[in-house]
Amino acid sequence: TRFETAPAAARLGHGAIIAFVGEPHRIVWSDTNSRRVRRLEGFDGTELHLGGPEELVGQRIVRWMRDEARSVFASDISEYCGKAGEIPPQLAIGDPRSRWGSCSSRGTISLSWRLIMAPANVRRSVIAHEVAHMRHMDHSQAFYAWFEELFEGDHRSADRWLKTHGTALQLVGR
Repeated sequence: TRFETAPAAARLGHGAIIAFVGEPHRIVWSDTNSRRVRRLEGFDGTELHLGGPEELVGQRIVRWMRDEARSVFASDISEYCGKAGEIPPQLAIGDPRSRWGSCSSRGTISLSWRLIMAPANVRRSVIAHEVAHMRHMDHSQAFYAWFEELFEGDHRSADRWLKTHGTALQLVGR
């Protein structure tokens, strides 16, 4: 994907490039823009336009991405739960530093909002992995067989992508 060409953006301000669903997006701030983040096609690709106080741009971009993540993740979870014959569990969005997702025995799937920056196949691999844990709360052969039945892609490739690029995602906005 084109994400590999986008530099990791630690500070989120006007002109910075951030990945959203695996594609680079330039942040465009202007005091004449609406405070609400809008995703628009620009001359050089997709842009995130917003106004309001310039010192709050980073916080508002992160809040927007978390909101977008909740919607996209819920849709992915619903799709995989439909395939698995499971009722979609409660979704928790967080910012853990050591894991991308987890599934609790109490029926909650927790995901890092930062997955919204990864390409779709990477995000969906993590989500399918957590849905597979609804049936198998371990990493047994049965778990991996079920996970591979649920996930339509190559989870090893997605794992390699996260291993290579995950640290850069963790730096965004910190």
